[in-house]
Amino acid sequence: MKSIYYKIKNYFQLREYRKMHTAQKFLAIYKYVHTKNIKTSQDSKSVPKNILRIAKQAIKANDEKIDTLYFGDSVGAFLRHRLKSVPVVGNFYVSGDVGKGFSETMEIAFRQINGWNIKYIVLGTFGNNALQYQNVKAIIHELEDAYAIARLNCPDAKIIFIGYPPVYDVYANMCAPLVEDRMRTLDENSVLIDLNDFGVLPSLDFSSDGVHLSEYGAYKFDRKIERAKN
Repeated sequence: MKSIYYKIKNYFQLREYRKMHTAQKFLAIYKYVHTKNIKTSQDSKSVPKNILRIAKQAIKANDEKIDTLYFGDSVGAFLRHRLKSVPVVGNFYVSGDVGKGFSETMEIAFRQINGWNIKYIVLGTFGNNALQYQNVKAIIHELEDAYAIARLNCPDAKIIFIGYPPVYDVYANMCAPLVEDRMRTLDENSVLIDLNDFGVLPSLDFSSDGVHLSEYGAYKFDRKIERAKN
């Protein structure tokens, strides 16, 4: 029933979504035309951290003995109160962040969290790295660093990587399969949530602005995380 509810709701939002998608298409084309001949960067720009907020949240997460943590960017931030698969206090979002930033956030959080209580760690998507036109080898290196911190602090946890969501950016779509291939091979106790069934490009059903998920997309995303835990 929820699936039908969100589909109907999305139908009435289509006009607004189309405007947002049109803007994103033009921006993506403009960016690619003006940057495609520029050598991609080795470094990503992580977002400055609110260390006190992250530490306080981590203390609360540890006190509540939750079993699932999510380290991500605005995809997770926008879904914070819509995910049943991830406790709100376990969602350590930093909008606009990258792989290096995920590692920074994890290091702050794990100073307060007893990793032995954690059964699942959701990581990703690493999409902002590609949207910053970072070199794909450097993106994979940041992925491996973030994974190593998660595994060091939670040796028995199941790592759930989030694959790249469909976007209009040409370079991000080129990076996606290479980074996701590395996600699949990092260790046997991990799983990749593949978002390919959300479409090759953002759809009006699943992406409200060509980057983030709609309410129906959030519902599907939540179910994917829940299934990945099993």
